[in-house]
Formats: sequence, C-alpha cells, structure tokens
Amino acid sequence: MTAPGSSEWPSETVLEPLRRHFRYPSSEFWIGPGWYQLALRCHEALVAEFPDYELFAVKQKWAALTFQADPRPGTPNGGADRTPAEAARLRAVTQEFDRISRTVCESCGRPGTLRNTRHLRLTLCDDCATSVPPGGTWRATP
Repeated sequence: MTAPGSSEWPSETVLEPLRRHFRYPSSEFWIGPGWYQLALRCHEALVAEFPDYELFAVKQKWAALTFQADPRPGTPNGGADRTPAEAARLRAVTQEFDRISRTVCESCGRPGTLRNTRHLRLTLCDDCATSVPPGGTWRATP
C-alpha cells in the first residue's frame, strides 16, 4: 500500500463530478481510496434518476459507504420537496452501494470484510487490515 500524498496514492479528483452536488461547497469526502470508484458509480446511478440531487455527505459509517442525499435541492426552510416514492427510490439506490461496499476494501478496492479490531469498524482486505492506521483515516493531513 502506498502512503497518502504519494504519487501512487489514488486522488480524490476522480470524485469531482460529485462535488457540484454538495449543498456546502466546502464539504469533504470521508472515504478511503478503495471506495472512490464505488462512490462514483453511486453518483452516476443517482444522476440517472435525479439529475439535480443534493448531496450532504459521502462517508464511511459502520464499515459501509454512506451517501446522505436528497432527490433535489432543498427549499429555503431546509426541506427537500420530495415525494415518498422519490425518497424510497433514492434510498434503494444508496442502500445498494452500501451493501456492495461491505465486500470491498475501503483502502485498496480488493475484496474485503468487516474488521472489528479498532475503535472504528472498517471493511478491509487482509493486507490493508495490517497497514491502515488505527484511526482509519486516509488523509495525509488532518
């Protein structure tokens, strides 16, 4: 495994298509590089059904890829004018990628399994289980 910040370390630039959907432009991605392509595929599936979906977060939660989003930008009172059917469909799409992520190493993208050996649950392959920092962060700087 290469070190964060090295020329061989996968770049978050692959996630740039998602950035225009963030409600807050300063939002960050909180996933390891092994899930970058999975996050991009989830984004593409969402755009196919909800071209203007609004993204709140892309993160790892309970060892799974979590997309927090609404079908379209919210109204001034903070709510997204979504129907129950839209909310159910958006949830179905994001839950499918949550399910897939539970079998993909968040660090390198190879097949992985749940690791309960840290204070933070992670999905990792055997190799990455020994090399990912105890905090599970992939950022070169805090």
